[in-house]
Amino acid sequence: MNSARVRTAFAEDEPVRILIVDDDQYFRQMLKVILMAQGYEVMEARSSMEGESFLRLKPDLVIVDYRLPTTDGAVWIKSLRERGLKFPIVFCSGSSYSAQVLANLRNVLQVDLIVRKPIAPREFVNQLQSLLPQPCLNEAPGIQSMLAQAETQNLPLDAPPQSVVAKEGPSDYQFRQPPANQNVVFDSEPLAVAPEPLISDFLNQLFSDHEDEYALSQSEKEETEFALRELALCYLKDMPSIIEAIKADLNQASATDQYTFVDLATTHAHSMRGTAGSLGFFEISKMAATLEDKLTEARSAANLKEMLPELLDLILFLEQAIDWEQTNQNSAVTSSRVPPKPMREKPESSGVSTKPKRILVIDDGFGEGEALCLSLRNNHHCETVAVTDAGKVLSLLDQYTPELLYIGTNVDGKSGYDLCRMIRCNQKWWDLPLIVMTEDCSIETRAEIFDSGATDFIVRPIIESELRARLNAYLYLKKSGQTEV
Repeated sequence: MNSARVRTAFAEDEPVRILIVDDDQYFRQMLKVILMAQGYEVMEARSSMEGESFLRLKPDLVIVDYRLPTTDGAVWIKSLRERGLKFPIVFCSGSSYSAQVLANLRNVLQVDLIVRKPIAPREFVNQLQSLLPQPCLNEAPGIQSMLAQAETQNLPLDAPPQSVVAKEGPSDYQFRQPPANQNVVFDSEPLAVAPEPLISDFLNQLFSDHEDEYALSQSEKEETEFALRELALCYLKDMPSIIEAIKADLNQASATDQYTFVDLATTHAHSMRGTAGSLGFFEISKMAATLEDKLTEARSAANLKEMLPELLDLILFLEQAIDWEQTNQNSAVTSSRVPPKPMREKPESSGVSTKPKRILVIDDGFGEGEALCLSLRNNHHCETVAVTDAGKVLSLLDQYTPELLYIGTNVDGKSGYDLCRMIRCNQKWWDLPLIVMTEDCSIETRAEIFDSGATDFIVRPIIESELRARLNAYLYLKKSGQTEV
């Protein structure tokens, strides 16, 4: 990350770290792009199990979605608080909850901020900044004291309200006194008024308020806007596949009378409701919300087959909204992805280069590396080189000067983690994004990946939409020096 703009909490220049735990990759990527542009170091996890592996990196704030695989967000938050972890927690959900549930989140689990999806990104960022430690230039205790383990507390959901107060002095967080149960409401309601397509208005507002040392340069604003626009377009392109998944789930539910498939369809609609609205596709978000509500009703229906025609009609309307949005954006986005700079005596290049990005793929010789190279060339306008000889990696780095590396866990009999360490030994490559390709998603493997100096990992078999979203974020933010290394 760019040390001149990295937000730090303490004198030893530890970056301010934010952990996002959400199973929707596009929502995670949107938050990541925005928060990295503000100078924060961002870590991503798809589940509470993945989130656990990042706790050792001592996040300053954790954003938790309610609907997570295997364990819901509230249960995981309860586990964190019982272990004495006191960092601020932001609870995100697209669902509505009773006053009692919200009170339990506030009073018992000590959630600092409750946000309703779809979010208003500018308001969301401002609320996060009020929870995070402010930059400090004089002496302050180290970050480790913030996460010192307190005595394990048993906090049942029906426990009486209590405030948790830090015990180690001003370096620790002190949670605000929770409100009375009947007054507990969402801190942030879903955005109701749609801005211009693809969050253009939001981007202008987001950047205009920052006049401090973390203010973005014009080129950084352009690159961040480009990354967000590309992310929104990727999501729009993937929406038809999400709709097909919903229809397949409903057909399975109708054929088998197993309501588990209705739950899967509801999860897809729920995610689309929150992510589409947060990325500026408000009509799609509202229709997805209507579909989610109807699917929830179908979950308790006596005869699912009788409701199927109505559900399919709603899906048809949703597909039409997606088709309209895709048609509407095809011409508009192509001409406005990067705002033109004013002409001077000599024309300046735009903040985002149109040259193909150079990517080095380091992998074994079993064809997966070549397949990835082919996808990057054909689908993502990248120049790629596949390397299967571990001994040639360092020389090729100097010769090829790539902008991003994909590294397998085993290359020519050598550990991919060792290759990451070798690359990081050279200061020239400290900021180069290194993405490890792995089939193993265990906590131990993730810890080993980040210990090796890798920037991120991607799970094999690689999903095209996940490859595209991560690729855009790393390539178009790299010029600002905002990788996670």
